[in-house]
Amino acid sequence: MADLHLTFSDVSAASVLLLCLTGQSSSTSSTTTATHHRADGRTRTTATAVVDLVKPRRGRDRAHMPTAFSFSAPGGSPHRQFDLHTPFGGYTLLVELAGPARAHVGTDLLLVFFCSKGVEKTRGFRTGLPNVILVSAYSSMCRAAYG
Repeated sequence: MADLHLTFSDVSAASVLLLCLTGQSSSTSSTTTATHHRADGRTRTTATAVVDLVKPRRGRDRAHMPTAFSFSAPGGSPHRQFDLHTPFGGYTLLVELAGPARAHVGTDLLLVFFCSKGVEKTRGFRTGLPNVILVSAYSSMCRAAYG
């Protein structure tokens, strides 16, 4: 199963990348869906996906926040869908790579992965962004930065 779907390690790296590219919090990223609107109409303009994010701390009436993830890398081609220097590229890559797991689980959440070692529960599919992913990713980044 790990050969067919994103793994715990894959989602750890991808979620940190997405957090850095978008500037959104981990609670917002864990509830991000794969449903989006292509504001550019897939034309030759700047590639843009509008995603409805949920920010619970803003209150019930203001929690939903449409956010544009755009391709705006200098010197790049706007037709390179998976440029990992842009919010659009990171988001669309996760939409595609987690698609089979999303279909298997029957969810629309962006972050879906197969956990073969039973990190928080037994082995199987997981959705969202478990806290242990952030702890693991943060520890790895600190080791890489400070030796």
